[in-house]
Amino acid sequence: MAVSLIDHHTMHLQATCRELKTFYSLDSLRTLLSDSAGDSVCVLGSGSNVILPHYFDGTVLLNKMRGIYLISASDAFVDLEVAGGENWHDLVCWTVHKGYFGLENLALIPGTVGAAPVQNIGAYGVEISDYISSCRVWDRYCNRVKVLSNADCQFAYRSSVFKTQAKGRYVILSVCLRLSKKPKCCVVYPRLRNYLAKQDGPITPRTVLEAVVAIRSQRLPDWHVVGTAGSFFTNPIISSAQADKL
Repeated sequence: MAVSLIDHHTMHLQATCRELKTFYSLDSLRTLLSDSAGDSVCVLGSGSNVILPHYFDGTVLLNKMRGIYLISASDAFVDLEVAGGENWHDLVCWTVHKGYFGLENLALIPGTVGAAPVQNIGAYGVEISDYISSCRVWDRYCNRVKVLSNADCQFAYRSSVFKTQAKGRYVILSVCLRLSKKPKCCVVYPRLRNYLAKQDGPITPRTVLEAVVAIRSQRLPDWHVVGTAGSFFTNPIISSAQADKL
């Protein structure tokens, strides 16, 4: 009997799968992958930035691993390990509230922490790869945990090893982030800079976060109400010769 996926991706399409299971820990993930050996497997967080088929003839695994852990701290930086099933926007709000800065430009992007490195999410002049130290993953080929450094992830513009050479190989268990304890706001993006210029008071990480939420809310529908993958386009990258010709 097919299982509905309509509530497990932001497009709200009439998609189904043969089996739907949830993992909350590495042990449960390993068990589910073992039980699904030989089967087609798809791992989802919030199902943002994906288009699911009408019927997936396999098993969908939902990542519900939770937890935010303080690894180390200094006067200037803080190192966090965040489980892949944590909600991305909630994490951004939490870090600003705690006085850990850098992610505020990435507010209100739908999805989970584990999905963020896959396409190297970015918005308003900031990319998540600027703050990722490493990713802890389950290697489905070798059946063991690996830690991939920032360089190992091969981050590029809206891309990474997770969606290119190693697509389908790794399940991202957690992401290690290095954030600043000293606020340094990035307002190079014109729309954000213009919005903040019309507001009273100083520019702080919190006002940047609030501005990003306001701008995104004006430009995009609420994905809880209207099926959407958010802003998923990529800017075209062309040669200097092509640019000159245009």
